Amino acid sequence: MQFKFAAKAALAAISIAACVNSASAQSTYVAGGSATTEGVGSTSIPLGNGSATNVTSQFLFSTAQLGDLPIGSVITAIGFRINVNSLAPVSALNYSNYQISLGGSTQAVGNLTTNFAANQAAGTAVVRTGALTIPVGSLVSQPFQASPTPTPNPFYTINFTTPFTYTGGNLLLTLSYVTSNTVTTTLDGTPYSAGGVDSASNINPLGTYTQLYSVPVVQFTTQAATAGVPEPATWAMMMLGFGGMGYAMRRRATVGARVRFA
Repeated sequence: MQFKFAAKAALAAISIAACVNSASAQSTYVAGGSATTEGVGSTSIPLGNGSATNVTSQFLFSTAQLGDLPIGSVITAIGFRINVNSLAPVSALNYSNYQISLGGSTQAVGNLTTNFAANQAAGTAVVRTGALTIPVGSLVSQPFQASPTPTPNPFYTINFTTPFTYTGGNLLLTLSYVTSNTVTTTLDGTPYSAGGVDSASNINPLGTYTQLYSVPVVQFTTQAATAGVPEPATWAMMMLGFGGMGYAMRRRATVGARVRFA
């Protein structure tokens, strides 16, 4: 009886420990648009328009444009997709430096300025920096599709080197890159006029702009939960269960030996 109880206690403790923060699948959330519906705008700013060599651009998403991105999500990557009926680049895209920052904004939607640092709220973090190459074929475009319901192209994902935890509110995406690409990469987007989005850009050598370019439809990848360390109470339960098993086994062995001796 004691042995069975101790064994059950140990097995229960092990099960609890195994379930603590058990791994779950990654999740994706689309901002500025829909996962299944093509946006009504387009933009070439995030990956280049063929003539710009040095670009800094900010895109502000209201909470309504972030869809169901949960507060506390740990974002590990961002994805862009080619605008429907636009062609994917036929050569690799190379950037000597491609930097991505995420954070809140000091400005409401519609009030972004080209003072990029001033637009960023405290807690803004650089999540990726350094050289970037997007190989040929990574950005996919499908054959021409007739309106009104074309199927969006798949997203191309750029992984972060530093995850970002979303703490709620509007989300400001800052892109800054240096490139010598001579091709225009047109992405799916949502225009400023649609509401809930904003943009500000410094496009060298073309000039500076606010509330003009469409905001890209992006896909955020959130980090899967990882196996955690059991709570102290769980460790105590496990130790108690194993101790009870050991005691019960010793007791059974002792009783058995006495019976055989008799």
